[in-house]
Amino acid sequence: MTSSTPQPNGEPSLHFMDAYTHLSTRSTRNSGLSQPYGWTETYSGFKKPGDHLATRIDFVMLAAEGKKGKGGWEVSRFGVIDNWIEGGVDHWKGRWSDHRLVRATLRRTDKEVG
Repeated sequence: MTSSTPQPNGEPSLHFMDAYTHLSTRSTRNSGLSQPYGWTETYSGFKKPGDHLATRIDFVMLAAEGKKGKGGWEVSRFGVIDNWIEGGVDHWKGRWSDHRLVRATLRRTDKEVG
């Protein structure tokens, strides 16, 4: 994703990549990277488990240079964690948000020598 509007200093706009897509297209059995885990959809709409809303509206974006993370950063893990709660003191069941938690782990691939 790139904006056509330049930055305030006149430099070209930054390019961003979606962390989920970045990881899922690079992870292989021997890469040391995990496949994305959990849900694909991030929007739950407060629906019960099993009522699927195939909607992914929450993203973790990483500044990019070409197909790599800017500054030597890459996504090493990505997950979408459900937020359905059952039980507790009041035996309440439900979602605490209509958005599931999106989690990404980034790692530096090119260490600068000082």
